[in-house]
Amino acid sequence: MSPFSRKLFLTATAIALLFTAAQAEPDPLVATYEAHGGLATWQAQGTLLYDLELTWGEAVTRDHQVFDLVNRQGIASNADYAVGYDGSRVWMDTTGEAGPTFPPRFYLWTPFYFLGVPFVFADDGVIKREMPRETFQGTEYRVVRITFESGVGDAPDDTYHVYIHPDTDRVHLLRYTVSYFAAAQGQPTEALPESAILYENWTPDASGIELANAATPYAWKDGNISGPQKGKMLFRNLRLLPSRPDPILFVAPAGGQTVE
Repeated sequence: MSPFSRKLFLTATAIALLFTAAQAEPDPLVATYEAHGGLATWQAQGTLLYDLELTWGEAVTRDHQVFDLVNRQGIASNADYAVGYDGSRVWMDTTGEAGPTFPPRFYLWTPFYFLGVPFVFADDGVIKREMPRETFQGTEYRVVRITFESGVGDAPDDTYHVYIHPDTDRVHLLRYTVSYFAAAQGQPTEALPESAILYENWTPDASGIELANAATPYAWKDGNISGPQKGKMLFRNLRLLPSRPDPILFVAPAGGQTVE
């Protein structure tokens, strides 16, 4: 083997070894999944349903939400509106004067995603990286940074930092950016302001999965929550079911209009 060929061989071997090491690197949230009931148990569930009460400023939204955990079809509905995803489009049907607090497409999955922490971070296309520990309100937390591969979901430029309690391995706080609105307006999604959600009342479902019954969002500044709370998310009557919902549930009614 010539020196040139040997150099190419060694370079290719080094790259292959690095790739293999990267592939074999353990998920930094493994202990956290277990602390919340186990990833295998979560992945064995087919349906997540709950009643949401979302307070944002002076606005209060209450509706019932159902999601297929396999394909992420979902519906949020009350007496005034229904917003759903049938697998190919997001639709809204308004029967009253009031709609959801946020744009329908953004609203449909946002509370679900925050509720599904930490298990939603096991989805395909999620990139996880262990970060230096950070102190929040006197406790030093493990921190895992979450980003997404290009084209994953509606907002692949979002970033999350999961703060994991050192004694329990449970999620205590989620620091995050929202890129949806900037991207929709064609604006840069770098250097977006950060917010944080404090989780409360982790309660096990009959399946053994522990999800939060309450989550409180704040602004984030200088390594701490800042200002008064922005609102509140309360998740009541929360249930996980092994069976998947009937797909007919997510089909738009006759008056349902496609939304972007």
